Amino acid sequence: RGVFAFDAIAHGDGPASFPDFLVQEFQWSRSLTTLLLSVTPRYWSGLTPRLKFQFVFAQLWYPIYAVSLGLGMILPLIALIRDVPWVNVSYVSFLIHALILDISCLTIVVWIKRQGWFRPQNAKVLSWETLLFQLARWPWVLAGVGNAVLAWILNKELPFRVTPKGNTSARPLPIQVMSPYLFLAMASALTVIFLNDVQHTHGYYFLAMLNGGFYGLLCVAILWAHLRENYPQMPRYPKCQHQKAFVWLALILLTAAVATRGVTALEGITIGIQDSLFRPSLASQE
Repeated sequence: RGVFAFDAIAHGDGPASFPDFLVQEFQWSRSLTTLLLSVTPRYWSGLTPRLKFQFVFAQLWYPIYAVSLGLGMILPLIALIRDVPWVNVSYVSFLIHALILDISCLTIVVWIKRQGWFRPQNAKVLSWETLLFQLARWPWVLAGVGNAVLAWILNKELPFRVTPKGNTSARPLPIQVMSPYLFLAMASALTVIFLNDVQHTHGYYFLAMLNGGFYGLLCVAILWAHLRENYPQMPRYPKCQHQKAFVWLALILLTAAVATRGVTALEGITIGIQDSLFRPSLASQE
């Protein structure tokens, strides 16, 4: 059994750098998945129904989170490649359904903040850092889950690394850290640019460009924050020339995608909007 200590006696530091944060997310997701596969089954029969729900919910959260965001990224690209839409709804209907889920989640967070349970208490419910945080972590969470599953299949012991804390010296930003986001941004842009014979999935151009734009923005934010935090030590520290080049390449490809398919994408998402807005009133007149 565990409880939350809202007023902790000990206070610690977070990860010292963005790469350290990713290592921490990787290890947390890998550890929980390892528990789910190797430890929980041994004690499952002795748990009460409430504890069974708590354990499964906590240990499945990382896999579900990573897979859902990963599918949200690749499904528009698959739809464009196959030229077969996944659903037959207008973009307005899609947004309404998505907003209902988002608003319900935000309502819970607002309620938690009003109870005074935030730490720090003045933390924002919604911010640009929070949005980009979700985009940044899922590829490494998915890698951690996959690593744990592979180790379980091979019956292999996994090493564990303690996240460095309290280090204020300049930290490197390896290109490997940004590679998943650069790949996602470029893959979205290239798919939109080169698939010019799409007949039934024009609206997915918009979703692909939107996803790619988010990851392009994430790359810019990571690079900007890293250079800003390490600026005082830049004279004796690499200025991330390779990272800058790849970010510029991703932005150029995304701009080319918008220029090439932007009008077609807007036409695709506006199909059915008028019908979805006015169909209820027409039905009531009939």
